[in-house]
Amino acid sequence: MSDKKKSTGKKDSTKKEKERKNASLKTVKSPFNWFKFITIFSAAVTVVLSAYLFNAVTTSKEVPKLNLDEWWGPLPMNPQQDLSIRPYRIEFSDVIVNDLRERLMHRRPFTPPLEDVGFQYGFNTNFLARVLDYWQNSYDFASREKFLNQFNHFVTNIQGLDIHFMHVKPKQTDDSQHTVVPLLLLHGWPGSVREFYELVQRLTAPRAGSRVVFEVIAPSLPGYGFSQGAWPPTRVEGSAAWRRRLAEPSHCISLEVAILASRQD
Repeated sequence: MSDKKKSTGKKDSTKKEKERKNASLKTVKSPFNWFKFITIFSAAVTVVLSAYLFNAVTTSKEVPKLNLDEWWGPLPMNPQQDLSIRPYRIEFSDVIVNDLRERLMHRRPFTPPLEDVGFQYGFNTNFLARVLDYWQNSYDFASREKFLNQFNHFVTNIQGLDIHFMHVKPKQTDDSQHTVVPLLLLHGWPGSVREFYELVQRLTAPRAGSRVVFEVIAPSLPGYGFSQGAWPPTRVEGSAAWRRRLAEPSHCISLEVAILASRQD
Protein backbone atom coordinates (compact mmCIF):
# COMPACT_ATOMS: atom_id res chain seq x y z
CA MET A 1 0.00 0.00 0.00
CA SER A 2 2.83 2.34 0.86
CA ASP A 3 4.50 1.56 -2.50
CA LYS A 4 1.35 2.61 -4.35
CA LYS A 5 1.23 5.89 -2.46
CA LYS A 6 4.87 6.55 -3.28
CA SER A 7 4.32 5.91 -7.01
CA THR A 8 1.23 8.10 -7.01
CA GLY A 9 3.13 10.86 -5.27
CA LYS A 10 5.92 10.67 -7.83
CA LYS A 11 3.41 10.94 -10.69
CA ASP A 12 1.78 13.95 -9.09
CA SER A 13 5.10 15.66 -8.56
CA THR A 14 6.14 14.92 -12.16
CA LYS A 15 2.85 16.32 -13.46
CA LYS A 16 3.22 19.47 -11.38
CA GLU A 17 6.79 19.89 -12.64
CA LYS A 18 5.61 19.71 -16.26
CA GLU A 19 2.87 22.24 -15.56
CA ARG A 20 5.43 24.64 -14.04
CA LYS A 21 7.68 24.28 -17.11
CA ASN A 22 4.78 24.90 -19.50
CA ALA A 23 3.76 27.96 -17.51
CA SER A 24 7.31 29.33 -17.64
CA LEU A 25 7.46 28.74 -21.42
CA LYS A 26 4.19 30.60 -21.90
CA THR A 27 5.55 33.58 -20.02
CA VAL A 28 8.71 33.58 -22.16
CA LYS A 29 6.96 33.11 -25.56
CA SER A 30 4.52 36.04 -25.79
CA PRO A 31 1.93 35.75 -28.60
CA PHE A 32 2.50 37.79 -31.86
CA ASN A 33 0.63 41.11 -31.74
CA TRP A 34 -1.12 41.30 -35.15
CA PHE A 35 -2.97 44.50 -34.32
CA LYS A 36 0.27 46.30 -33.57
CA PHE A 37 1.89 44.96 -36.75
CA ILE A 38 -1.02 46.03 -38.98
CA THR A 39 -1.08 49.48 -37.38
CA ILE A 40 2.64 50.05 -37.96
CA PHE A 41 2.48 48.67 -41.53
CA SER A 42 -0.51 50.88 -42.42
CA ALA A 43 1.23 53.94 -41.03
CA ALA A 44 4.36 53.18 -43.07
CA VAL A 45 2.36 52.72 -46.29
CA THR A 46 0.49 55.98 -45.64
CA VAL A 47 3.75 57.88 -45.16
CA VAL A 48 5.27 56.46 -48.37
CA LEU A 49 2.16 57.21 -50.46
CA SER A 50 1.87 60.71 -49.02
CA ALA A 51 5.50 61.43 -49.88
CA TYR A 52 5.01 60.10 -53.42
CA LEU A 53 1.85 62.15 -54.03
CA PHE A 54 3.44 65.28 -52.58
CA ASN A 55 6.45 64.86 -54.85
CA ALA A 56 4.24 64.22 -57.90
CA VAL A 57 2.13 67.32 -57.24
CA THR A 58 4.90 69.75 -56.31
CA THR A 59 7.57 68.68 -58.81
CA SER A 60 7.29 70.65 -62.03
CA LYS A 61 7.96 68.76 -65.25
CA GLU A 62 10.04 70.18 -68.04
CA VAL A 63 8.10 71.77 -70.87
CA PRO A 64 8.68 69.72 -74.05
CA LYS A 65 10.81 71.53 -76.58
CA LEU A 66 9.04 71.80 -79.92
CA ASN A 67 10.61 72.72 -83.20
CA LEU A 68 8.05 75.26 -84.39
CA ASP A 69 9.69 75.41 -87.81
CA GLU A 70 9.73 71.66 -88.49
CA TRP A 71 8.34 70.66 -91.89
CA TRP A 72 5.40 68.22 -91.86
CA GLY A 73 4.28 68.49 -95.47
CA PRO A 74 5.26 66.53 -98.59
CA LEU A 75 8.93 66.31 -99.48
CA PRO A 76 10.89 67.96 -100.94
CA MET A 77 10.06 71.16 -99.08
CA ASN A 78 8.36 73.85 -101.10
CA PRO A 79 9.48 77.28 -99.87
CA GLN A 80 6.82 78.92 -102.06
CA GLN A 81 3.85 77.77 -99.96
CA ASP A 82 0.78 80.00 -99.98
CA LEU A 83 0.68 81.25 -96.38
CA SER A 84 -2.40 83.39 -96.86
CA ILE A 85 -5.66 82.71 -95.02
CA ARG A 86 -8.14 81.46 -97.62
CA PRO A 87 -11.93 81.09 -97.25
CA TYR A 88 -13.09 77.48 -97.25
CA ARG A 89 -16.52 76.05 -97.97
CA ILE A 90 -17.61 72.53 -97.04
CA GLU A 91 -19.19 70.90 -100.08
CA PHE A 92 -20.74 67.51 -100.75
CA SER A 93 -20.84 67.46 -104.53
CA ASP A 94 -23.08 65.10 -106.49
CA VAL A 95 -19.97 63.21 -107.61
CA ILE A 96 -18.93 62.53 -104.00
CA VAL A 97 -22.43 61.61 -102.84
CA ASN A 98 -23.15 59.31 -105.79
CA ASP A 99 -19.78 57.61 -105.42
CA LEU A 100 -20.48 56.93 -101.74
CA ARG A 101 -23.92 55.53 -102.47
CA GLU A 102 -22.53 53.27 -105.20
CA ARG A 103 -19.93 51.90 -102.79
CA LEU A 104 -22.56 51.24 -100.13
CA MET A 105 -24.86 49.58 -102.63
CA HIS A 106 -22.20 47.13 -103.77
CA ARG A 107 -20.81 46.27 -100.36
CA ARG A 108 -20.22 42.64 -99.48
CA PRO A 109 -22.87 40.92 -97.31
CA PHE A 110 -22.16 40.79 -93.59
CA THR A 111 -21.87 37.66 -91.48
CA PRO A 112 -24.94 37.46 -89.20
CA PRO A 113 -24.22 37.99 -85.49
CA LEU A 114 -24.56 35.26 -82.90
CA GLU A 115 -28.06 34.58 -81.61
CA ASP A 116 -29.26 36.95 -78.86
CA VAL A 117 -25.96 38.85 -78.92
CA GLY A 118 -25.70 42.64 -79.00
CA PHE A 119 -22.24 44.23 -79.12
CA GLN A 120 -20.42 41.86 -76.76
CA TYR A 121 -18.20 40.44 -79.52
CA GLY A 122 -17.76 43.55 -81.66
CA PHE A 123 -20.05 45.72 -83.74
CA ASN A 124 -23.42 44.10 -84.38
CA THR A 125 -23.67 43.50 -88.13
CA ASN A 126 -27.48 43.77 -88.15
CA PHE A 127 -27.23 47.26 -86.68
CA LEU A 128 -24.36 48.13 -89.03
CA ALA A 129 -26.52 47.19 -92.02
CA ARG A 130 -29.20 49.63 -90.79
CA VAL A 131 -26.61 52.40 -90.44
CA LEU A 132 -25.26 51.88 -93.94
CA ASP A 133 -28.77 51.73 -95.37
CA TYR A 134 -29.47 55.11 -93.74
CA TRP A 135 -26.31 56.61 -95.28
CA GLN A 136 -27.20 55.18 -98.67
CA ASN A 137 -30.87 56.12 -98.88
CA SER A 138 -31.90 58.60 -96.19
CA TYR A 139 -29.03 60.88 -95.19
CA ASP A 140 -29.70 64.49 -96.26
CA PHE A 141 -26.32 65.72 -97.49
CA ALA A 142 -27.71 69.08 -98.67
CA SER A 143 -29.12 70.08 -95.27
CA ARG A 144 -25.96 68.90 -93.51
CA GLU A 145 -23.82 70.96 -95.87
CA LYS A 146 -25.92 74.03 -95.08
CA PHE A 147 -25.66 73.36 -91.35
CA LEU A 148 -21.86 72.99 -91.39
CA ASN A 149 -21.39 76.19 -93.40
CA GLN A 150 -23.34 78.39 -90.99
CA PHE A 151 -19.96 79.57 -89.61
CA ASN A 152 -17.00 80.99 -91.52
CA HIS A 153 -14.34 78.42 -92.42
CA PHE A 154 -10.77 79.08 -93.54
CA VAL A 155 -7.61 77.24 -94.57
CA THR A 156 -3.99 78.30 -94.18
CA ASN A 157 -0.68 76.51 -94.65
CA ILE A 158 1.35 75.88 -91.50
CA GLN A 159 4.70 74.09 -91.76
CA GLY A 160 3.73 72.44 -95.02
CA LEU A 161 0.21 71.36 -93.99
CA ASP A 162 -3.08 72.93 -95.05
CA ILE A 163 -4.87 73.50 -91.73
CA HIS A 164 -8.62 74.12 -91.59
CA PHE A 165 -10.22 76.26 -88.90
CA MET A 166 -13.45 78.07 -88.02
CA HIS A 167 -13.35 81.75 -87.13
CA VAL A 168 -16.56 82.99 -85.54
CA LYS A 169 -16.80 86.63 -84.50
CA PRO A 170 -19.25 87.86 -81.85
CA LYS A 171 -22.74 88.79 -82.89
CA GLN A 172 -23.32 92.49 -83.39
CA THR A 173 -24.31 94.39 -80.27
CA ASP A 174 -25.13 98.02 -79.53
CA ASP A 175 -23.62 97.70 -76.08
CA SER A 176 -20.02 98.94 -76.25
CA GLN A 177 -19.40 97.69 -72.72
CA HIS A 178 -18.76 94.11 -73.84
CA THR A 179 -15.12 93.01 -73.93
CA VAL A 180 -14.26 90.73 -76.85
CA VAL A 181 -11.96 87.89 -75.74
CA PRO A 182 -10.29 85.53 -78.27
CA LEU A 183 -10.88 81.86 -77.45
CA LEU A 184 -9.17 78.85 -79.04
CA LEU A 185 -11.14 75.57 -78.98
CA LEU A 186 -9.28 72.30 -79.67
CA HIS A 187 -11.10 69.02 -80.17
CA GLY A 188 -9.72 65.67 -79.02
CA TRP A 189 -9.45 62.16 -80.40
CA PRO A 190 -11.69 61.09 -81.96
CA GLY A 191 -13.39 64.37 -82.66
CA SER A 192 -13.94 67.35 -84.93
CA VAL A 193 -14.99 70.99 -84.85
CA ARG A 194 -18.59 69.79 -85.18
CA GLU A 195 -18.54 69.26 -81.40
CA PHE A 196 -18.41 73.02 -80.86
CA TYR A 197 -21.31 74.20 -83.02
CA GLU A 198 -23.91 74.57 -80.27
CA LEU A 199 -21.29 75.94 -77.87
CA VAL A 200 -20.01 78.54 -80.35
CA GLN A 201 -23.49 80.03 -80.71
CA ARG A 202 -23.62 80.66 -76.97
CA LEU A 203 -20.04 81.91 -76.64
CA THR A 204 -20.40 84.51 -79.39
CA ALA A 205 -23.79 85.87 -78.26
CA PRO A 206 -23.79 88.80 -75.79
CA ARG A 207 -25.67 87.96 -72.61
CA ALA A 208 -27.39 90.19 -70.12
CA GLY A 209 -25.36 90.57 -66.96
CA SER A 210 -22.08 89.58 -68.65
CA ARG A 211 -19.38 92.00 -69.81
CA VAL A 212 -17.52 89.38 -71.87
CA VAL A 213 -18.23 87.95 -75.30
CA PHE A 214 -15.93 85.55 -77.16
CA GLU A 215 -14.40 85.48 -80.62
CA VAL A 216 -13.87 81.79 -81.34
CA ILE A 217 -11.22 80.03 -83.41
CA ALA A 218 -11.60 76.25 -83.71
CA PRO A 219 -9.03 74.42 -85.88
CA SER A 220 -9.18 70.86 -87.14
CA LEU A 221 -6.05 69.16 -85.82
CA PRO A 222 -3.63 67.78 -88.45
CA GLY A 223 -5.11 64.64 -89.98
CA TYR A 224 -8.65 65.38 -88.71
CA GLY A 225 -11.67 66.83 -90.47
CA PHE A 226 -10.61 69.10 -93.31
CA SER A 227 -6.96 69.51 -92.24
CA GLN A 228 -4.15 67.79 -94.10
CA GLY A 229 -2.42 64.91 -92.33
CA ALA A 230 1.31 64.77 -91.61
CA TRP A 231 3.28 63.47 -94.58
CA PRO A 232 6.10 61.39 -92.99
CA PRO A 233 5.16 57.68 -93.24
CA THR A 234 6.82 56.73 -89.93
CA ARG A 235 5.13 57.08 -86.55
CA VAL A 236 5.99 60.51 -85.20
CA GLU A 237 4.81 62.97 -82.60
CA GLY A 238 3.48 65.70 -84.86
CA SER A 239 3.47 69.36 -83.96
CA ALA A 240 2.09 72.38 -85.71
CA ALA A 241 2.39 75.99 -84.63
CA TRP A 242 -0.33 78.56 -85.11
CA ARG A 243 1.55 81.74 -85.77
CA ARG A 244 -0.84 83.72 -87.87
CA ARG A 245 -2.29 87.15 -87.41
CA LEU A 246 -5.98 87.19 -88.25
CA ALA A 247 -6.47 90.84 -89.06
CA GLU A 248 -9.91 92.39 -89.45
CA PRO A 249 -10.88 96.07 -89.61
CA SER A 250 -12.64 95.85 -86.25
CA HIS A 251 -10.47 93.39 -84.39
CA CYS A 252 -7.07 91.75 -84.57
CA ILE A 253 -6.13 88.45 -82.98
CA SER A 254 -2.54 87.30 -82.66
CA LEU A 255 -2.13 83.60 -81.91
CA GLU A 256 1.02 81.86 -80.73
CA VAL A 257 -0.34 78.43 -79.91
CA ALA A 258 1.39 75.06 -80.27
CA ILE A 259 -1.00 72.29 -81.29
CA LEU A 260 0.28 68.85 -80.38
CA ALA A 261 -1.17 66.49 -82.96
CA SER A 262 -1.86 62.85 -82.32
CA ARG A 263 0.46 60.13 -83.57
CA GLN A 264 0.47 59.89 -87.34
CA ASP A 265 1.15 56.64 -89.16
